[in-house]
Amino acid sequence: MHKRIVLREIPEFKKVCMNFFFKQSPGPKDTIIFTKVDKIFELNFETSELTVVHMFEKPFERQPLYFKPNEDQTIFLIASPDEGRHLHLSTKREIEFNTEMQISSIKDIIYDPEESQFLILANKYEEKLGFFVVKMDERDPAVCKFLIKWKNKLDIGDTKMFVLRNIEKGLKELIISFKTIFINTYNLVVLDISVEDDQLMIFRHESFQLWESECTGFLLHKNKDFVTLAKAGMQVMSLGSQEKRPLVDADGVDRMLHSLESQNFLKVDRNNYLLFECGKPT
Repeated sequence: MHKRIVLREIPEFKKVCMNFFFKQSPGPKDTIIFTKVDKIFELNFETSELTVVHMFEKPFERQPLYFKPNEDQTIFLIASPDEGRHLHLSTKREIEFNTEMQISSIKDIIYDPEESQFLILANKYEEKLGFFVVKMDERDPAVCKFLIKWKNKLDIGDTKMFVLRNIEKGLKELIISFKTIFINTYNLVVLDISVEDDQLMIFRHESFQLWESECTGFLLHKNKDFVTLAKAGMQVMSLGSQEKRPLVDADGVDRMLHSLESQNFLKVDRNNYLLFECGKPT
C-alpha cells in the first residue's frame, strides 16, 4: 500500500459525488478531482493538500450524482437528479442545461471523445415520465438533439449507458439499459449513433426484473457482450455481429451463445400463440 488517507476524517468530504478523476498533468498522477454541492476541488494524496478549483454560483440542493469532464478536463457536466450544470473552467461560466432542455430526473451522463459531446439519459421531459436521451455539444449546451423521446409514463432505475464501436465497419452504437416500475422489466436498447438519422433504434430487448430488486449491467467491449447481474443470477447477451459462439459454463457444460442481431426470424403458431421457455438457473 502506497499511502492511506481516511477521507471521512477530512471535513471537506461531506456530500461528495462518487464520480472522481485523476487530474491530467505532465507530472506525476498524484491529484484527484472531486465535486460536491458547492464546489469542485482537488486532493493531492501525496501532500494531503486540498485546492478549490471552482465555487458554484449557487450550491446544488442535493448531492451531485454525476460528474463528467471532457477529454482535456476544461469542461465539466455536474448533475443531481433534478439539477444539471455545464461548466467551462476557463470562463467560469455555468449553464443549467436541464432547464434549457426541459429535462429532469437525470439518470446517467457519459462523454463521447470522438464526437466531443455528452450523452444524457433522463426520466422526465416537460415534467412527463418516460425514456429520453439527449446528445449535447461539449462547448455549447444549446447545440443539442434528442436521440429518443419515449413517453411511457414509467419510472426507470439502475440505468447504464455505454458506447460500442466497430472501427472496421465504421459503426458506433449507444447501449442503454434500465429497469422499469410496475411492468417489472429490464430493458436493453441499442441505438445507431454513427449516422444522422431519425430511425436510430436497432433493437430493444426486455426481460423480467423485479423493480424492488437491485441489478446492474456492464458491457464487455472485447467480445461485445452485455452482462446483467441481479439477485436471481447473471444473464449474458451478445451484441456483436457474430451469429453464434460456443461457450463452456462453470459446470463444464457446453453452451451456444447467439447474438441478438442474428435473431431476426419469428414463426407464429397457427393458433397465434407465442411460447417462450427458458431454463431456470441452478
